[in-house]
Amino acid sequence: MTTVSIRSDTPIVAAHRAGHEVVAILSAMGRSTDALAAMAHRMSARPPLRELDALLSVGESISCALASIAVAELGSHAVSLNGPQAGIRTDDNYGTVKRMPYDIAKAIIESGHKHGLKVIAHVFYLDDAKDLARAGVDGFAHLVRDREVDDELVALVKSRNIFVMPNLAISENGAHASPPSWLADPLLRETSPADVIARVGETFGRRTPEAVARAQRTYAAMQRTLARLNAAGVTIVLGTDDGAVRDHFYAYTAHRELRLMVEAGMSPAQVLAAATKTSADVLRLTDRGRLEPGSRADLLVLDANPLDDIAHTTRIAAVYQNGVAVDRAALRQGFSRP
Repeated sequence: MTTVSIRSDTPIVAAHRAGHEVVAILSAMGRSTDALAAMAHRMSARPPLRELDALLSVGESISCALASIAVAELGSHAVSLNGPQAGIRTDDNYGTVKRMPYDIAKAIIESGHKHGLKVIAHVFYLDDAKDLARAGVDGFAHLVRDREVDDELVALVKSRNIFVMPNLAISENGAHASPPSWLADPLLRETSPADVIARVGETFGRRTPEAVARAQRTYAAMQRTLARLNAAGVTIVLGTDDGAVRDHFYAYTAHRELRLMVEAGMSPAQVLAAATKTSADVLRLTDRGRLEPGSRADLLVLDANPLDDIAHTTRIAAVYQNGVAVDRAALRQGFSRP
């Protein structure tokens, strides 16, 4: 695998001339090339992605033209379970990196659409979200957080059919000054090592009152934002940073996210649709996310009705993957540590 660090136009041109095939594009976001290379190797180990031939680390001075070329490469070689997509991060990651220039983001969106890619933007700032909406972005990950959504952005998102992945759980985590009750959830205890849960629980007591109060204000604003978007009929999908952010429990967090979406004003039926059919539709996965002939039999069988209480999604009786029952007992053994 060849790693190409793009700090100007020259390296990517050289890479193309040398015959390197580009099948993944990642934004540097202040990370080192070595860190990105390690990430790419991890990605390539996950089927159905084949080995990545080149990694593009996009630096500050890449031109719009070269950004468009890179997206074109991604479009022509996209190999992904979720269908062809491109992701961009335009915010400054809490002031730790430089923000992506608008003209670069716009060039990526335009090139992505030209080559059949949906473009999803990681957003934080309200003004950025408006600019990206006008530029034609397809989806937002996640809610704006510097201010509450306003009428203008709601209208832009609705009229342009932009989908939104709220990701409430990671922000809700910060709103607790003591270990929250969900740390004792039986499903979490079943799927995560006890020492990890204990370590996470200890972190809540180390937060300052000021940090908790700030997080609570941010989270309350996010709840109001989701309620407004949902009331306006905006397309809402399920997504979390679980597995990508430390102490944000993989898989279990999706169940927490469903509950938080309901607490923010969505109905259980709306939340279940967002997590299944709507998310599948957004990802262009026409064979899943619904119960109908010809679809994959990916089923979560529950002991209680989630329409009565969304928390019932954790009362799992059986799991089927493409019609085959999952051996949950064997999985449990793998989740625990000796």
